[in-house]
Amino acid sequence: MSTARTAIRLPARLARQVDCLSPDRSKFVVDAVRRELRRQQHDGIQRSLRNPHPDSRNLAKLGLKEWQASLPEDDPAELVDVAAGKAVRWSPKKGWIEIDK
Repeated sequence: MSTARTAIRLPARLARQVDCLSPDRSKFVVDAVRRELRRQQHDGIQRSLRNPHPDSRNLAKLGLKEWQASLPEDDPAELVDVAAGKAVRWSPKKGWIEIDK
């Protein structure tokens, strides 16, 4: 994993509290930042669900329920030919990349 050096300033009391809990201040801060990013992303998703974009509402009104009702009830595999296409996976650095099956 590549890293970026970042200088941050913590109040002395806060730094002492961190040092009492963890011998590795940097790891502690990285973990805290990751948790906060996940929390904010989750909050953003929740806000989006409570207040959907107007285009989403319009799409729903255009017949999403009718389309869903037209899908086969027996086997969803009928919708997709799993043997067709290429196997891919997501790479944060490269985007979608092909993988061996």
